[in-house]
Amino acid sequence: MKKLNCFIACSFGNNDVDNICDNSIIPILKDLNINYKRVDRITHNDNIDFKIIELIKKSDFGIADLTYARPSVYYEAGYLNGMNKQVIYIARADHFIHDSKDINGNRRIHFDLITKNIIQWNSNDNFPKTLKDRIKFIITPIRKNVVSINKLKETESQFLKKSINDRLNLIQKQAVKLLKSNGYWVIQSRLNRKHSIAYIPKDQDRIFLFLFDNRFNKNDLQYFSSSFYSLSFLETLDVDINKIKEEVKVFNSLKPVTNSTIESALQIFENIHEKVYYYKGKNQISRYIFLDNIKSEISYKENLINTLEEITYNS
Repeated sequence: MKKLNCFIACSFGNNDVDNICDNSIIPILKDLNINYKRVDRITHNDNIDFKIIELIKKSDFGIADLTYARPSVYYEAGYLNGMNKQVIYIARADHFIHDSKDINGNRRIHFDLITKNIIQWNSNDNFPKTLKDRIKFIITPIRKNVVSINKLKETESQFLKKSINDRLNLIQKQAVKLLKSNGYWVIQSRLNRKHSIAYIPKDQDRIFLFLFDNRFNKNDLQYFSSSFYSLSFLETLDVDINKIKEEVKVFNSLKPVTNSTIESALQIFENIHEKVYYYKGKNQISRYIFLDNIKSEISYKENLINTLEEITYNS
């Protein structure tokens, strides 16, 4: 498993802070097989702000020492937090005690972080054990997430190695299986080697599921929509058309879909409704959902589940 990265934010040029970092924080991180970065100890030729942001983005979590109340430390901790990365806060023990002589507030925890579970340190305390336990606590889910991400990347890699036709077949099987398990009944039709379709009625609503390969342009949409509406599915279904409340068209593409293509698709299907569709004069709701850039069966299944939940909720 790849090593995790920890960003250390602290006041520079203070012996006590350097000592706690060198004698406690860094040894603990090394013992846990975690890389650490302190920007003042890295050789670089970049703008310091850009380098800090780069290191934060590459980190998995951070340790912020609030000793001496450096604005930069608060900024860096906020940046980590804004990226949804865990931050362990530490500070020298006397920063929790009000000192009337500290008129600039350099030796106290500011109000916006005082409610955090901050670990105190001094020269003879239990700090190393407490810090190590806290790090072990927060890295457990982080490492699990790393494993999940790696598995997903491997799944995506295997999926993308398959032919376009095989990928479409896998996606269609995944969709049909999921839809049937959710109470839909499915009629499938293969219009040509490039497109496949599932027509899924449930109760008095409709979901049309369109599966596309790499092509997803205006000509394909025109051909696909015309072919689709020429099919006589509804003649074989025991459905009261007058009770249909909503139609949802879900477009699934192996490749990303541009905004211009989406606009073309919407216009094409709206024109079909106006010219040849049989819902004239009725008030059905028609919605369009695009699930594009399909990278694996797993990610597609999750997106389709979310889509079905959204459809059910709005219905």
